[in-house]
Amino acid sequence: MIRKQLLFIMANFIITANGQSLPDPTLNNNFNAQVKSVEEFIDRFNGIEDNPIIKHDNNRRRNNIIALFDYKINHEGLSKEDFKSKLTNFVSVVTNDSVYINITDEKTLAIASCHIVFEGKRYPITLVLQSEIYKSDRVRWAIVGVRGLSNIGIFDKNKLYPISPVEHEIHFMSLDNVFTHNQMGIFGYRGKSVEISEISVFLTMARFGKFQFDSVDNLSICFLGVPDYVFIINEKPHNGTNSGWLITQLLSIKENQKTNYIKNILGYENSK
Repeated sequence: MIRKQLLFIMANFIITANGQSLPDPTLNNNFNAQVKSVEEFIDRFNGIEDNPIIKHDNNRRRNNIIALFDYKINHEGLSKEDFKSKLTNFVSVVTNDSVYINITDEKTLAIASCHIVFEGKRYPITLVLQSEIYKSDRVRWAIVGVRGLSNIGIFDKNKLYPISPVEHEIHFMSLDNVFTHNQMGIFGYRGKSVEISEISVFLTMARFGKFQFDSVDNLSICFLGVPDYVFIINEKPHNGTNSGWLITQLLSIKENQKTNYIKNILGYENSK
């Protein structure tokens, strides 16, 4: 709430600084309707706060949720009518079953599109963070997944390299060459039954300073707590009242299929 008040004060200050003696009602209306933070999105979704352009009637929460959808949302190949039906069903599940979301829920993931610098070159990666409770009742964000290392050439779990089947006769002397001269391919010398994850590789490399973290370029928040649905929000600075943190993707996913969906997000799509 404090952040929203500060933003409103700043907006009015900018108007005054530009020499306008009276605030622009359209600008004020757009600013008030804008979803200015993830916290505000959650409050509107849960019915704690209202979009100022929404009427206070029995459909108040339903209409507030509908107003949280990006008007440019991807219809996932559905026709306009079919997507409208999907959206209506989603809102009905939320309101009829009294579903509420929380940023500290373990069914909420943050997906950060980032860049790192490795060997002098800038590369994109994706970090996935999950809210969790630790040390009794304290809450934190924790890194639970990494994607993109294979595109850099750091890690390819499908590529294996041989050590000669007679190497034991010379006491595996070639291991020196493996560890000294083929470090980029080192993961390929493990046994094919040995599982290794990108997050383990990433955190180990970070521990030994093998790359520099450069930037977070985009952030998505993924909510998995609505039965049979997953939705993602992004910050969309549109003109008008449909702006800010909005639902940009709505997926119909049965509860028993959400585990596989999470594996895909974490980069474990080939996990057994």
